[in-house]
This record gives sequence, structure tokens and C-alpha cells, in this order.
Amino acid sequence: MPMGKRNRILFLAGMAIGWLAATGAEAKDRLPPAKAPQTSGCEFMGPGFVKIEGTDTCMKISGSMRLDFGASTAPRADVFSASGH
Repeated sequence: MPMGKRNRILFLAGMAIGWLAATGAEAKDRLPPAKAPQTSGCEFMGPGFVKIEGTDTCMKISGSMRLDFGASTAPRADVFSASGH
């Protein structure tokens, strides 16, 4: 690729990146304001409850995870020694 053509491509790529960065910032400023969060009608039940559409039922789905681990520097009692004892 001749050096002149390479420089032209790099220049155009730089211009495109600059244009995208500039228009992205402007687009962010033109976004409509965020809507206020809608209430679910289940606030009296506590946080995390949502109303199932078409019913008077409120439901909350949750869960938990537990992870235990340990380590020891003592030799294991169930491993036979090299002498066979």
C-alpha cells in the first residue's frame, strides 16, 4: 500500500472515530428524562414483592447460596504410609 493512501485511510479512520465520539456525547444529552419507577401495589408486603398481572397476588422470588471450604496441614488419617502400615 503506498504511503499516501495509508495516511489517507488513517486520517479518515481518525475522523470517523472522532465524529462518533462527539455525536455519542450529544446523543446522551438528548435522551428523554428517566421515568419514575412504577409502584407494583405490593409495597405493604415488603421490598422485592411484585404483583402478578390480572390477579391480586403478590410474589417474591429469592434464593441464597452457601460455600464452605477448609484446609489442614495435618496428614490425612485415611492415607496409607509408604511402609504399608
